[in-house]
Amino acid sequence: MNNEFAFTLKRICFDEHYQPSDKTRTTTNFANLARGKSRQENLRNTLRMIDNRFNALAHWDNPKGDRYRVELDIISVEMDIGLSGAAPALPLIEILKTTVVDRETNERIDGMVGNNFSSYVRDYDFSVLLQGHNKDRHTFSTPEDFGDLHGKLFKCFVNSPVYKAHFRKLPVICLSVSSSKVYHRTENQHPVLGVEYLQAEYSLTDEYFKKMGLKKIYRPEIYNANSAAGKTYQPSLQHQDYSLTRIVYDREERSRLAVEQGKFAHEHFIKPYQAILEQCMKKLLSTSTAGSLPKPAWLAEPEKLWSPWKLEGDELVEGKQDALRLSLQEQQHAGIDIVSDGEQTRQHFVTTFIEHLDGVDFEQRETVRIRDRYDASVPTVVLASANLTTHQVGAARPHDDDRHTV
Repeated sequence: MNNEFAFTLKRICFDEHYQPSDKTRTTTNFANLARGKSRQENLRNTLRMIDNRFNALAHWDNPKGDRYRVELDIISVEMDIGLSGAAPALPLIEILKTTVVDRETNERIDGMVGNNFSSYVRDYDFSVLLQGHNKDRHTFSTPEDFGDLHGKLFKCFVNSPVYKAHFRKLPVICLSVSSSKVYHRTENQHPVLGVEYLQAEYSLTDEYFKKMGLKKIYRPEIYNANSAAGKTYQPSLQHQDYSLTRIVYDREERSRLAVEQGKFAHEHFIKPYQAILEQCMKKLLSTSTAGSLPKPAWLAEPEKLWSPWKLEGDELVEGKQDALRLSLQEQQHAGIDIVSDGEQTRQHFVTTFIEHLDGVDFEQRETVRIRDRYDASVPTVVLASANLTTHQVGAARPHDDDRHTV
């Protein structure tokens, strides 16, 4: 068996003439917009709204609000599991590729990838697996490892040579915000996407997309809002500050089709190849961290170079172990496969190492220029050779049985 999945791409232009093919997933936003008697008018209104919204955001040197046009391509991703005699390639994912056309200069600019994302496996997870798991249960819960397969398949595609050959940017997803949730603005700001928001409570959808490597929320406004979200924001379809759209979208139909396609994924993909998929998922794309993670504020000032310890003696030893334990728990909660110590017990990745070498004088220090960015006070080497002690090796191992990086 080939442990590497093979991906192939098919492209279709999303314009007023778009018609879903028989092999296209029918639950996508694209397909829902392109059905019915008024399908062409519906598509024109959708494309017009997208152009208007983009020009409203890109308003510099754009006085009439019509300088830019957004071209959209639907990219269908098929996956071959690499088995002889297996079923035809599964239409695994559909994503949207955008190109911005500057009408004034005729320049074509690569836009974001993945804005609208759909998946047979996601339909299976939410419309079949999750519903079946909670049938006749008094309290809602999720199955063990819910979303793991979907997340790893998506990461496998994003890290594949096929993705890198066709896309220059990592994917961004556009989700429907929940009118029952409250979103809070953070201090983090993306130069293009804007200010990051966090939900006030747990969200299964957010957790699901974290497993795909998509973690942050920007611009939580309803798509047809006339003003940006405030510091604290709760979406509402009943709010007066929204523009009416001329777009027909059948949500009930989409929910019904999601169940049908989820069952299709179960019968033709999940069920016949479950053992193979589980085996492959153990070998594909193990995630880890590199370098230091922020220390708790009670241990040392976060994000400060050579930040001094706030504890001493036995309290410092115990505090380092507590910080290490918290760091491991956070990595496990985030779904990291190979956890690390996050350098919670080290003040600096170099000086902490050489503290345990003979022949290094920390009293005799010199100032050196680091990467032509900043000056640092460093100890001097006074012996030609040194011996390394290993009392810190394996410090993380007592806290966890999973794999570690050292």
